[in-house]
Amino acid sequence: AFVFVADSAPERRAENRVALESLRRHLVAIGDADCPVILQFNRRDIAGAMRLDELVAELAPAGGSDEWFESVATRGTGVLEALTAAAAKVIDRLSAAAEERSGA
Repeated sequence: AFVFVADSAPERRAENRVALESLRRHLVAIGDADCPVILQFNRRDIAGAMRLDELVAELAPAGGSDEWFESVATRGTGVLEALTAAAAKVIDRLSAAAEERSGA
């Protein structure tokens, strides 16, 4: 699983999109297109931060299963929640793989 940390500053809009698209392309290239990606919208405390609905619309695929969290990393807000969600996704995948191998 990956935690993709997007910057909430409007001037980082294009960089966020390009970096996330690059991550998704790389996951496809290595044969793991369904790898869980948790979105962490960071710097929610800055003046002029992009609206949350804009970030979700741009970075979370329509109808996608990506989870997302708002964060202020300098305060630790939302960081543990995003990491916990990623760890839970990894555990789910490992459990499913173990069940598949055991024929359950």
